[in-house]
Amino acid sequence: MASLINFDSLTPTKSILSCVILATIYVSSLYIWKNSTDRDNPRVIKKRFISVLSVTILSPAYVWCWSTHANRTEGYTLATWLGLRYDNIIPATVLPLLLTMILFLGPLSLIISIDPTSLLHDFKDMPNRIFDIYWLRSHIMAPFTEEFVFRACMLPILFPQFGRSTAIFICPLMFGLAHLHHLIEKIIKKEQSLGNAVAVTG
Repeated sequence: MASLINFDSLTPTKSILSCVILATIYVSSLYIWKNSTDRDNPRVIKKRFISVLSVTILSPAYVWCWSTHANRTEGYTLATWLGLRYDNIIPATVLPLLLTMILFLGPLSLIISIDPTSLLHDFKDMPNRIFDIYWLRSHIMAPFTEEFVFRACMLPILFPQFGRSTAIFICPLMFGLAHLHHLIEKIIKKEQSLGNAVAVTG
């Protein structure tokens, strides 16, 4: 039987610090390769795939390191803390999917109002895009690894100290701060002015 753990021993400061460290590790992994600043170079993209997948695989172990052993009434398994469980799996799958569909109704309506045939063209082109490395980065690799690291792995650490609502609010802040490296890249490469870079990144 898997051991039961909790995160009650963490202070709010340690909870925030542990999440900042995890976010830093995730972002830093993108730059460990030589000549890795050109994010749209296919070779760089493949190397970054390796980096973020490695961090994602190791993240549960990182979360476990911040936990303490707990008894049956006070703890859960690591998998349960990460949201990997079977109970209530149907609503846990359907409701977020429904929410995402509602969220994208606005952009889809705008696209249809501009060019009704564009969506049909996108669907026809889907088989080719599945093997496109840029499409894989934007639609598979980045969403999966970011959601797992910045939500599944951070919420267990934040929830016991801050409660559900505040923890849910803090996670996107960590996600946003982690994306400041895009701002730095644009400024270093002098692709955009500081004002434009902040507007685009923000």
